[in-house]
Amino acid sequence: MSIGGVLNTSHGRTVGVLLPHIMAHNLSEIPHKIAQLAGALNLSSTGDSIKDAQKVIESIKEMMEEIDFPTRLGALGVNEQNLPKILEDSMTQVDLENNPKKFDRKSAQEFLESII
Repeated sequence: MSIGGVLNTSHGRTVGVLLPHIMAHNLSEIPHKIAQLAGALNLSSTGDSIKDAQKVIESIKEMMEEIDFPTRLGALGVNEQNLPKILEDSMTQVDLENNPKKFDRKSAQEFLESII
């Protein structure tokens, strides 16, 4: 989403903050793809792609906490006042169509509000 464009935050930091949240959002659409990361994180497989994907997401969250990496958009300066501009810009991004679980304006707003 275009948080960096509105708030002038670095792309990498913004994507990093979004990573576990967007993975959780997409879990129902691509659990097998997320679960494939378990081996890279030294996580044992249960054979259940949803459970393994959940373990991957939790492991990423834990790593972020261990290195004091922000896990909420508020740490980047996102707040209720600038959310409408971020949402407006986000909905016009072509790469939004590449997301496995599609966003409409309402679901994008709910997603962003949930991770401020």
